Amino acid sequence: MKGLDGFVMDVSTGAPEQLTPEQTMISKLPHKVGVTDKHNWTLALAAAYFKRVF
Repeated sequence: MKGLDGFVMDVSTGAPEQLTPEQTMISKLPHKVGVTDKHNWTLALAAAYFKRVF
């Protein structure tokens, strides 16, 4: 037993990331990647973008 030190997490036990950095839209605006002239992502715009690109 490690005492209280046993509660310190060294490695994340969460699920691994499933999207590559290229697939994320955090730094991309819709109008910059050719998805109409919108300036904010919606679920419908994101779905259309992913269908077209991937």
